[in-house]
Amino acid sequence: METRESLIADIAYLDACITDIHERAGDAALPEDQAADFKAGVQLRDEKRAALKNIEDRHAELERLAADKPAAIERGDGTLSAPNLNLNRNADPFDFSSLRLDSTRTEVRDRGLAAIEKAPFAKDEHRERAEQLVRYLDGGDGPVTPKESVALRIAATGSDTYERAFGKMLADPSGMSLTTDEREAFTRAASLTSNAGGYAVPVIIDPTLILTSDGSANPFRQISRVVPITNDKWKGVSTAGVTASFGAEAAAITEGSPTLAQPTVTAHKAKAQINYSFEIGMDYPGFTSDMLMLLQDAKDQLEATKFAIGAGDGSTEPYGIVTALAGTSSEINVAGSEGVFAAVDLYAMEEALGPRFRPNASFVANKAIYNKVRQFDTAGGASLWERIGAGMPSQLLGYNAYEASAMDGAWDTAATANNYIAILGDFRNYVIADRIGMSVEVIQHVVDGDGKLTGQRGLLAWWRVGGDSVNDAAFTLLDNPTTA
Repeated sequence: METRESLIADIAYLDACITDIHERAGDAALPEDQAADFKAGVQLRDEKRAALKNIEDRHAELERLAADKPAAIERGDGTLSAPNLNLNRNADPFDFSSLRLDSTRTEVRDRGLAAIEKAPFAKDEHRERAEQLVRYLDGGDGPVTPKESVALRIAATGSDTYERAFGKMLADPSGMSLTTDEREAFTRAASLTSNAGGYAVPVIIDPTLILTSDGSANPFRQISRVVPITNDKWKGVSTAGVTASFGAEAAAITEGSPTLAQPTVTAHKAKAQINYSFEIGMDYPGFTSDMLMLLQDAKDQLEATKFAIGAGDGSTEPYGIVTALAGTSSEINVAGSEGVFAAVDLYAMEEALGPRFRPNASFVANKAIYNKVRQFDTAGGASLWERIGAGMPSQLLGYNAYEASAMDGAWDTAATANNYIAILGDFRNYVIADRIGMSVEVIQHVVDGDGKLTGQRGLLAWWRVGGDSVNDAAFTLLDNPTTA
């Protein structure tokens, strides 16, 4: 997500790049490739300036509303009511009777923030995360697109009424047990969320929004750049950087302008299914929250694998960091040590990583690789491990070390294969794009292999997420190839 601070930093960087290109050219005409870079940089800078202005205008409007907003307006009959979404702070944010088709983004955003205040989130950090998403994803001054609005999704699915309706629908998809209020809440959520025929998960337990077990089984979410999106693709900007140099007075300036790129990360659909008996759906009071907890764990496990070795867009899944780096200039193997893993490989990885990426770098490898590293130093003098924590060393060569069980941990010296056993890099250059919103659908009757009913229902959940390296130079991938 682009914040005010990140936009200011991006604009300053682009200004520096543009100025550098202009100064290097002097009075001479720019070569074709530099002219293209200059034009692209100016266009991108202007777009970011516009985005920054939208954020600052939005904040100014919120401050004005907070200072000037009356509690209510008097009707002709003497009663008080709110004429729009902004004016009555005491109004129920889950009541959509006052929602107009021409509501502005500010009005929608106010409703979402009010809903967050009243929604029964389990933890304060969940509430803060929801606020951040509403403020930055429901920005701008354009028309409101309901099915892409995080604020409306929260308002539609954040009430106790909707949570009760959601639980009842999982137990009895016919909806016969719903009260009038629950039916209205359920119908409203279906019309305002992009559920594609399924049920929108209540916001207080939606793992794509509150990240209920963030990092417990998925180290990539701890160290990578995670950006929320409301469409199918994240777009960014990257460059290898500007080369600076000294020179004599009035001497020709060496060319060092950057090449700008716009990397994209596509969000792909992931899914999981849980079967449960009719009786469990009817009698289990904690059914909804416990099922979503199981789905969250399945989500973490799947993503932990795919963020490591996912095959990429052509296979409708994220690019794992190993897949993204394999075969690029970031891949290294130490000559003469094929099939043998030794301390020299670790030092080679560090030396191959650019100095600008070392301060924020981390190791990622299979636990079996870390155990091999422990065995390198039999005399206690190499100091490979800076500190040894509970269960796993916390730092290797001064870099944080994280476990990725999907990466290679063993190899067969009798076979010809690549063995990608460790990565060192600045994982802020690996982007995880989260499409906000998980939906579920109830399969009313599960059948066995013979087509006979089993007395079970199925809970099918789906969400969308993508991942990819946006700057391969920020990493080194250690390959320990073997030959038969």
